[in-house]
Amino acid sequence: MNDSHKTKKQLINELSQIRQELAAVSTSKNTSQKVTPESIEPDNIFYKAFLSSPDMFIIADPTNGTYVEVNDSFVKNTGYSREELIGHSVGELNLWVHQEERDKMSRLLTEHGKLTNEEFSFRMKSGEIRQWLCAAETVNMGGAERMIAVATDITERKQVEDALRTSEEEFRTLFETMAQGVVYQEKTGEVISMNPAAESILGMKLEKLKNPRIINTNLKTIREDGSIYPAEEHPTMVSLKTGKPVKDAIMGIYNTEEDNYKWIIINTVPQFRPGEDEPYRVFVTFNDITERKRMEENLRYHADLMQNVSDAIVSTDLEHKIISWNRAAELKYGWREDEVIGRKMVDILKPEYPNKKIEDIMKTLRKDGIWRGEAIHETKGGEKLNVLVSTSLIKDEEGDNKGAVTFFTDITEQKQEEERHRTILRTTLDGVWTVDLKGKFIEVNDAYCNMVGYTREELQNMSIMEIEAVETPEDILQRIDKIITEGGDRFETKHKRKDGRIIDVDISTNYLDIGEGQLSVFVRDITERKATEKALRESEERFSKAFRSSPDRVVISTLNDGKVVDVNDSYLRYTGYRRDDVIGHTMIELGSWVNPEQRIKIIQNLKKHGKVENEEVELRNKSGEIRNSIFSAELINIDGEQCMISIATDITERKHAEEALRESEEKFSRAFHASSNLVSITRIKDHVILDINEAYAQLSGYSREELIGRSTRDLKLWADPEQRKKASTQLDQNGKVRHMEVKLQAKSGDIRTILLSTDMVYLKGEPCLLTTGVDVTERKEVEEALKENEERYRLIADNANDLISRIQMIPEISTDYVSPSCLRITGYRQEDFYKDRNLGLQMIHPDDQDLFLKHIRSGNKNQQPLIVRLVRKDGQVIWIEQTHTAISNDKGETVAMHLIARDITERKRAEEALRESEVQLKGILKAAPIGIALIQDRIPVWVNDHFCTMTGYSEQELVGKNSRKLYTSYEEYLRVNELKNRAIEFSGKGEAET
Repeated sequence: MNDSHKTKKQLINELSQIRQELAAVSTSKNTSQKVTPESIEPDNIFYKAFLSSPDMFIIADPTNGTYVEVNDSFVKNTGYSREELIGHSVGELNLWVHQEERDKMSRLLTEHGKLTNEEFSFRMKSGEIRQWLCAAETVNMGGAERMIAVATDITERKQVEDALRTSEEEFRTLFETMAQGVVYQEKTGEVISMNPAAESILGMKLEKLKNPRIINTNLKTIREDGSIYPAEEHPTMVSLKTGKPVKDAIMGIYNTEEDNYKWIIINTVPQFRPGEDEPYRVFVTFNDITERKRMEENLRYHADLMQNVSDAIVSTDLEHKIISWNRAAELKYGWREDEVIGRKMVDILKPEYPNKKIEDIMKTLRKDGIWRGEAIHETKGGEKLNVLVSTSLIKDEEGDNKGAVTFFTDITEQKQEEERHRTILRTTLDGVWTVDLKGKFIEVNDAYCNMVGYTREELQNMSIMEIEAVETPEDILQRIDKIITEGGDRFETKHKRKDGRIIDVDISTNYLDIGEGQLSVFVRDITERKATEKALRESEERFSKAFRSSPDRVVISTLNDGKVVDVNDSYLRYTGYRRDDVIGHTMIELGSWVNPEQRIKIIQNLKKHGKVENEEVELRNKSGEIRNSIFSAELINIDGEQCMISIATDITERKHAEEALRESEEKFSRAFHASSNLVSITRIKDHVILDINEAYAQLSGYSREELIGRSTRDLKLWADPEQRKKASTQLDQNGKVRHMEVKLQAKSGDIRTILLSTDMVYLKGEPCLLTTGVDVTERKEVEEALKENEERYRLIADNANDLISRIQMIPEISTDYVSPSCLRITGYRQEDFYKDRNLGLQMIHPDDQDLFLKHIRSGNKNQQPLIVRLVRKDGQVIWIEQTHTAISNDKGETVAMHLIARDITERKRAEEALRESEVQLKGILKAAPIGIALIQDRIPVWVNDHFCTMTGYSEQELVGKNSRKLYTSYEEYLRVNELKNRAIEFSGKGEAET
C-alpha cells in the first residue's frame, strides 16, 4: 500500500515503529561506552530533540515523496501545519522552486544513496522563497525504504554574502573613481591601501610605499612657509600617536613624476581594534589644492603689488563707487578700506581741480582712456592734500568699460605734511609717539600718557624696552630693523602701565627718514576689545557644548522658574514640538515629565552637586507618547542667571530590544544527535558527557569513544575559561543559556566560533544539560569582512570634503545615500535628502538640470567631470564639479550611480578674481605716473606709456630690442647691470642711478 493511501492510524503505528528502531540503533551504538544506554531515554531526549531541533528534519517515502514525519522546525519554517504535511508529497505542496534542483536531489540519492551539504531553493506556504543547506540519506526502517533529510535555513547567510559582494563592489567603485586621495596606513608606517587619485597626487605607486623606510626617504614634505615638515608631526603620525583625528592640515609634498610640490589638505581618522586604546591603523583622505594655492598666490601677488605701492591706488566702477582702496590710500587719507568700499569717490575725497572743469577731464578720459593732472583732496580729518592724479579706464574682455583705476601721488609741501602730523599728534584719541632707532622716546601725545599713566617728561626719559611686556630688548631691536627695511609694520602686543597693569595694544608704525632716522608710532588700547573677544569665545563654547556636541535632546532652562531658554533641533525632532511651543514655557506646563517628582529630585541633586548624570526618566512627547530616556544635567551661568543645561538620550528602543531579548531567551530549544549543529548531553554533577552528535564529533576532532564518558573539563574544549565561567553563571541564574558566542578548541588546536544554547533537562530524575551549538566561524568571518568593508566605506564617505551620494536609477531617479558633507556644501541635512528623495535633482539649477540628467543617463562612459550650478538651501548659487560612476546589475542595466561632487565655487571666484585682478593690474601699470618695464635678459618684453614718454622711444622701438640703446655707453650699461644684480642677489631688490 502506498503511504498516500494509508490511514492516519496506520501512519501513527508506522511512526511508532520507526521511533523504536531509532532507539534500538542508538542503544546498539552505545553499548560499548562507559555510559549505559539506560542513562538515556529515547522517548524523552532523542524524540524531543528530533521535534525541537533548530534544524528541519523530515522522514519521507522516497518512492512518491510523501512525508511520514516532520519536526517542529520544518513546520515553523514552511508555514504548513503537521496535518497539511504528513501524508502529502512535495509535489502536492509545490515546495520545489526549480525542477532542475529536484532532479539533482533524485539523481544523487539514486546514484549514491545520500547527499551532503547541497544548496536548494524551496517555496514556503506564504510564497516566500528560502534557501536551505540540505543533507539526506536513504535508509531501511522496519523493512521499508525511507529517506531521512535534514535542512538548515541559510537564507540570511546568503543575503550577508550578497551584501558583502555588493558592498565590496560599491566600495571599490567609490575608492577607485573619487578625486580625493585615500590612504590606509598601518602603525608600522606601511601603506596597505591607496586609491588611484592618491597615487596620482603623490606621484608614487602603492608598491613603493609599502616599505616605511622608502616612505621616510622619498617623501619630501614642507609647510606653507616653506620649512621642512618633520615626519613626527605629519597628520598620520599625530593620529597614530594621540589616537585623535586631525582636520584640514595643509602640506606640500614633492611629486617626483612632475618634479614639483603638490599642495594637499589632509584629514586623518585613527582606527582601533575592539578593546584596544591605541590605534593600529590610520585612515587618511586628502585633496589636491595645488591649483587653488597657485591662484591664491597670484591673487596675493596682485594684492601685495597694490598694497605695497607707496602711492594711493583707488579702483572705481562705472558709477564711480570705490571697489578697492590700498594701504597707501588708508595712510594718506585716513579712511579704512571697509569705510569707503561702495561709496562714491567724490564723497570721500571731495576733489577740486584747479583750472580744470570736470566735464573736460571726463571727455579726455573717454577719448584717450587715460587722464593725468593735479587735484586737491580732503582727508577724513578735513586736511587738504595736493596730489598728482593718473586715471586709466579698465576694460573687460569684450572691450567695454567696467570702471577706472587711479594713482594719487602726494605732492604737498613738506612743511604742510609736518603740520598735518602735529595736528594728528595733538588731536588723535590713539596714542602717538616718535622714537629714535634705539627705541628711546622723542615725543608722545597726551592720549598715550593717559593710556600708560606716565607723564610726558617721564616717558621722554624712557625707552620702548621699559614699557614693552612681551618682546625682549633683542626682539624690539630686530623689529626696528624690520621696520627700517620694510618701511612700516602693524602688530599687536602688550604694554606695562606705571601702576603695573598690563594692557593690550595695537601698534601701527612707519619709518621716517629724518636725521638719523625715526619711527612714527600709533598706539590703540584694545584691552576691552580683547576682553570682549574672550567673553564671546566663552559664550560660543557654552553654545557649542549645549547644542553642537550631541545629537541628543538638549534643553537650556532657568533654574529658578524652569522656563525654557532654548532647545536644539534634536529636541524638536524627537518631541514633535515647534520652537515657539517651548521657548518661555516650562516642561511642567508642556506635560513632558511623566513623573514630576523625578524633576524635583533632579533639581535638588543639581543644586547640591552641580550636576546630575545618567538618571533614567520617562518623558512625554507632544503626541502623548511616553519615551524612556537617560537624563543628565549641569548648571551653567548665562548673563548672570543660573540655568540648567540638560541632555536626554532616548533608550526606548533599547529597552524594547532588551525586553524582546528576554522573551526570546525564554523560548525552549533543543537539538538531537543527527542535527548539522553541535548537540551534547552532559551530566551536571560531574560534567561527564553522556552523548554527542556527529556534528559535535566532526567539529571537535574527537571520536565518540574519546568524548562520551569523559568530563568536558578534562578535554579542555573551552578556548577561553572566562567564557565557560560566564556560561555557568548564566545557567545558575536563568536555568539556561541562549545564543552565547564562545570559542571552542578542537583536538587539532583549531579555534571555532560557536553560538551556544543550553537547557536543563532531567534524565530519570538526574539533572543534565542539553547543549546545542551553531558553528558561525565562517559567518563571523563574512560579517567581519562586511563590517570592515562598510567601515572603510563609511570612513571615506563621512570624512570626505566632497559630497558623496548614491542615486537610484530604477524605477525613477532618487537619492539612496548622501554623505555628512551635504550640510556644509548644500545647507541641507542628510535627513532632508532621505525625506525627499528628489531633493538632489531639485537642487540642480533649472538651467543645468537637462545637462545633468543627460550626463548621468549616458552612464558617463568617458569619465569626464560635469560642472553645473547648484542652489543651496539658503538660495545661494554655487558651482560644483561632479564625477559619476554607473553601478550595473547582472543584466548589465544601470541601476544606480555613484556621484562625487566637489564645491568649486571658490575656485570659480578665484578664477574670476584673478581675471579681474589681471585686468586691473594692466590698467594700473598703464596709468602709473612712473616708467615701468618688464625686462627679460635685458630685453624689454613690455613697457607702459610713461616709460616711452621718459625715454622718447615708441613701444615698437623698445619691445624685443636690446636695452643697450638706453645707456650713454657700453661701460655704463655693464655698470648698472652689475650693481642691480648684486643688490638683487643680496636683498631681492636692486637700484642704480644712471
